[in-house]
Amino acid sequence: MIRFALLALHRPAGSSVFALVGACLLLAGLMPLAAGPAVGQCVGYPMGDRVLNSVDGPGMYGAILLDGDQAVAMSATMLGVFDFSDPDLPAPQGWVDLGDLVSDLDRVGDLVYAPVAFYGLRIVDVSDPAVPTIIGQVATGSEGAAGVAVAGSWAYLAAASTGLQVVDVSNPAAPALTATIPVDGIARNIRILGEYAYLAAGDYMGSHIHVYDISVPGSPALVHTLDTPGSADRITFDAPMAYVSQAWSLLVLDLTAPALPVIVGSLAVPTRDVAVVGDVAYLAADQSDLLVVNIADPALPAVVDHVETNGFGGHVAAAGDRIYLCASDLHVITAVPAGAADSLSATATAGRAVGVSVLGDRVCVADSTGGLSVFDAADPSAPVLLGSLPLPGPAVHAVQSGDHAFVACEAGGLQIVDLADPALPVIVGEIAADDAVNGVTVRNERLYVADGSAGLRIFDITNPAVPVPLGTFANGQYCENVLVDGGRAYITGTGPGLQIVVVADPAKPIEMGGSPTGYAWDVALKGDHAFVATAQGLVVVDVSSPAAPAIVAGLPTARYVTGISVFGDHAYLAAGPLGTLVCDISTPTVPKLSGQGSTGDSACFLEFMYPVLTVADGAGGLRILPLSCPDGLAPDCDLNGVPDDEDIALDPGRDWNGDGILDSCQQGQELSGVGDLPNPRLAIAEAWPNPFNPKTTVALSLAKAGVVKVRICDVRGRTVRTLAGGIPLDAGRHEFTWNGLTDAGGPAASGVYYCIAESGRERATRALALIK
Repeated sequence: MIRFALLALHRPAGSSVFALVGACLLLAGLMPLAAGPAVGQCVGYPMGDRVLNSVDGPGMYGAILLDGDQAVAMSATMLGVFDFSDPDLPAPQGWVDLGDLVSDLDRVGDLVYAPVAFYGLRIVDVSDPAVPTIIGQVATGSEGAAGVAVAGSWAYLAAASTGLQVVDVSNPAAPALTATIPVDGIARNIRILGEYAYLAAGDYMGSHIHVYDISVPGSPALVHTLDTPGSADRITFDAPMAYVSQAWSLLVLDLTAPALPVIVGSLAVPTRDVAVVGDVAYLAADQSDLLVVNIADPALPAVVDHVETNGFGGHVAAAGDRIYLCASDLHVITAVPAGAADSLSATATAGRAVGVSVLGDRVCVADSTGGLSVFDAADPSAPVLLGSLPLPGPAVHAVQSGDHAFVACEAGGLQIVDLADPALPVIVGEIAADDAVNGVTVRNERLYVADGSAGLRIFDITNPAVPVPLGTFANGQYCENVLVDGGRAYITGTGPGLQIVVVADPAKPIEMGGSPTGYAWDVALKGDHAFVATAQGLVVVDVSSPAAPAIVAGLPTARYVTGISVFGDHAYLAAGPLGTLVCDISTPTVPKLSGQGSTGDSACFLEFMYPVLTVADGAGGLRILPLSCPDGLAPDCDLNGVPDDEDIALDPGRDWNGDGILDSCQQGQELSGVGDLPNPRLAIAEAWPNPFNPKTTVALSLAKAGVVKVRICDVRGRTVRTLAGGIPLDAGRHEFTWNGLTDAGGPAASGVYYCIAESGRERATRALALIK
């Protein structure tokens, strides 16, 4: 059997966030790659070294303040000025001794204000970064000061047990203390937002956030005190929210009414400092950890990642996808993995690859300038261009069914292409766009078209060249893409982000519910959960009740996510310049970033072509990656509990061609999903005939009694036919026959399918080929 694969360039439409389609040079051929994994082998996707650099200093780092290409930071009693023109390689330029420890800094222009323990306020001129110079100082009492915030000509100090102090700094060379205001508790930190100053204070009697009106400069007036459950230490603003670091927790405040802050959320982790970038908070925690927290819903902050460093974590700052943690050294940390799994191949396309559709080994590439190109990817390490076709508009997405490709071309509508001769693809039909055709899917001879603001349009494609309109769903929301499963359409786009519509009767689509995921581009299903690719990252939605889908988890990424595919316990995210991110979703409510695949430009869309992953990689063309091994285990394609390399070492005759893969797996015998848990207690022993027409029988081997589900899925993981919906079976051999029909009773198209058996947390997979 000859297998092919089809790649369509997919660009999110209707959003200025993405200017993904750009001028590209016409490239051809296979890009040279370093030796990577063998075809058919899964790999351990590396997390890489998250700590990119560690900058030594005179002592423990205590505070840091970023200012464009420059930063100031405290190390022991020394204030250092750093060149940050290379954010990964901060370079000390000059130091000055402030005489004691400093736990906070503020800066206005070339002047840095440092509250020095047991000394008071010192003002440092850093206009010459090589020679920072103390130009003014003022004593503030026996305990000095712990925090500082400057507004205009006034500095406000959190001065420990002395309280709140006000300093006139109109003459930096001669600052003058003008007022001391007692406070309830030990004053630890102060921050200013607009006309209000927020002072964190507390002791063993209680903890507070004192709010002062500073609309009259130099004359703060207390307007409110918020009691906090813990020990308030430091305050970080991300208006209208504020994040309060406490010894045993993180507090989230709503400052919509600035004079009346309200606690809206909390997280029970020891926190010393917080930096916020978008929907992500980076916490400097005790025990030297940097915690990554999803704050998309400020009321429900959730830890999604952590980075271990050496030494005691202190203060933290962040810019873009770089985090700077003060500890024994100044650590430069990347928000995403620095390492990446090697590709099997990278093949250039005519323009910018932004989407991919797979049918067997046939992959077609389409983009804004190059039209549609058909590849034979029977050898994933060396895809071969078979043919190409100009299209009337930028191709942004495609799906295949039988010998036809349905290509979304935005304002150019939907183009229907006959691929019977892949060397000579030809347009045989068209659906005009009512707005912008962005996404498309096929299910049981029905075509579902995401047509921008025109909504979801449904067609009968019994005759693919002559689609017949069946119905339309439009509610004013912009449609980006669509997935259909179990008589329901899962629509991504604007508005709620994810919409669920019943399409069992295509003439009367019924809206069920929606989930506010933010702008969404793609969606994949696994069980009762929808995994949604959004502008903020991965969002997990419980869809067990379609009328009331609920967000249960999220995993923010440093870049937008425009494509997603799920295989086994891994979700693969197309994350732009970050490449392909791999997430462990074995517990859907706690997704964890587990690795990264390489990119040549910008991963835009992806789809499985068992046993590999195809990626539309922007200007990098078509990139093919291996799948991620489950739980970091070595490949074991025959599920015998022995890694394949050990099998071959014991019996070299099992790998006659010497490519490191068991010959039986390559021949379609004893083949199991790379994403399966390697557990011999559940296995698909055989399938016969295979390839088949019109029916095949699958033999399931169960080592112990259990409840079993058996499904037939297409190459995108969508359920085509349920053979067993959760039935109790005794230990032993059980046979299931698939007659080539779908759950709707229609014939399944020819192509590659997967029989997936599940029992508890055990899973087995076998590839099946239906030939007509």
